[in-house]
Amino acid sequence: MKFLFTSEINADLLNVDKLFEQSLLPWWDEISVYNNRMKDDFTWQVLPAVVLHVYKYFGLNCQIAIAMANIFKTIYFSNGIHILVKDDKEGQKPGKEMQFAILIGDFIFGRVLKLLVESDVSNLLATLSNMICEINEGMVLQYKLEADSNQVFKKAKAPLYSAVFNTAAQLSGLEGEKKEVYKELGYNLGMTLELSNQSEFQQEAILYMHKTESTLGRFKDYYNTPDSILTRVIKNLHASICGPESIAVVG
Repeated sequence: MKFLFTSEINADLLNVDKLFEQSLLPWWDEISVYNNRMKDDFTWQVLPAVVLHVYKYFGLNCQIAIAMANIFKTIYFSNGIHILVKDDKEGQKPGKEMQFAILIGDFIFGRVLKLLVESDVSNLLATLSNMICEINEGMVLQYKLEADSNQVFKKAKAPLYSAVFNTAAQLSGLEGEKKEVYKELGYNLGMTLELSNQSEFQQEAILYMHKTESTLGRFKDYYNTPDSILTRVIKNLHASICGPESIAVVG
């Protein structure tokens, strides 16, 4: 998904990586192995870029955008570590590695609270807590109930993107219907991205692509302009999924 990593945010992405490592000191050497395991994870790759683009779209300052990209990345990282913890039925016996994974995952969640306070966005705690609960429901669907991938994406992945738009809207002072529609936009964009990464779900991805464009088009009189950063990203996503010859309907 190279269209997400535009030159406009390359330097900011590097700063997110630096902040991520700094915020997990003094445990970085011990947990870097988990970081290496995440490098091929699609959501891990695209989520910080989505945060930066969305916050830029809302006109929020670069510092808060980088801080929030780090917070979302840290939450996803903690979940990724907890997923590695299995039970006896799954073949993992209690031991030091299992105990460390549980403890470090909990430690990182604690760091999220500290980051919220340090970034002066503790008012977002309720939104992020609701997101984490929904993601955990998705984890249960995936690892305990063996739900199909589509259902897992709806619960375990899409809430991340919905919360990105929700938090940005909150920090921009939006309330009521406008904030709810932006949450819907985030959900649709998240489903588009996640489904498009799975070859068996390309048709579903196209459907969510059209929903994304339709939802964004409802804001032509607000932040949305034909050359806004989010509009350009979505047009590039449309061309990637639907083909360059198709016509995007945003802007």
